[in-house]
Amino acid sequence: MISTAAGDVVVEGVPVNESGAEIGILDGLLSATAITQKAGAVFNAFGKIVTENGFHVDSDAVAAITGPTSLIGDLTIDAGATLQIKDGQTLITGQTTNNGTIHVIGGTVIFQGGYAGTGTILTSAGTDRNHFDVNSNAEVNFQDFVHFAENWLWKASWYE
Repeated sequence: MISTAAGDVVVEGVPVNESGAEIGILDGLLSATAITQKAGAVFNAFGKIVTENGFHVDSDAVAAITGPTSLIGDLTIDAGATLQIKDGQTLITGQTTNNGTIHVIGGTVIFQGGYAGTGTILTSAGTDRNHFDVNSNAEVNFQDFVHFAENWLWKASWYE
């Protein structure tokens, strides 16, 4: 079990999250050469995940990312595997190869490094995401209004 609340975990090597094991990161950093998620293991992250050689969700495995999270590195999802992105915005900076399922539950995902594969992306309403929470900090307040006001008349560069 690897678990941290508001702390950083740096793993030398490649952690393999086997069946019955658990990795949980709450508002912290998980840094590893690579991460492999196996079927029957629990992976739940909220924070920042940094991998040199990628994050791999093995066939029949389920991994969950909750709240605003950055995944720095490549992401591979095998056929039969599922990545759940729950109630927040997830940024994936590396190449995403999805041959399984990405289930976006009340959140959003940005594939900054590109997207490929034959998998599916499902979307459904979440329980803890309010779309008026513009800055994704889990509360709607004046800061959300300020961010909205600053971008009020924004227009895409291609719009005439």
